[in-house]
Amino acid sequence: MVLQRAPQRAVIWGFGDASKLTTLRINNKIYATVSRAEPANDLGESIWSVVLDPVSDEGPYDIHVIQPLANGTLYTITLHDVLFGDVWICSGQSNMQMAVIDIFNAIEEINNASNYP
Repeated sequence: MVLQRAPQRAVIWGFGDASKLTTLRINNKIYATVSRAEPANDLGESIWSVVLDPVSDEGPYDIHVIQPLANGTLYTITLHDVLFGDVWICSGQSNMQMAVIDIFNAIEEINNASNYP
């Protein structure tokens, strides 16, 4: 998984019991949040979210999410090898399949590629 690096602040979110504390730990930093009171799905779960401080070191990191269950035990989910970097979302249709060699000025673009490491 790759999350957006500094100077931006990555957001991590999930589902849990309504109005319950969720704790997130990354790199010895602890974040705490309370899930919303209103259910977000048919299971009665609510959404929680945490906005991380900006992270400039790419990692990898382990992220631990801890939530209390109805019976009082703590449930932990761990995300391993999380990296921080630039996150891009690309969308399109058939143009997303086009190879650089097939574009109008392909040779020029390929020759200029070394200018953009």
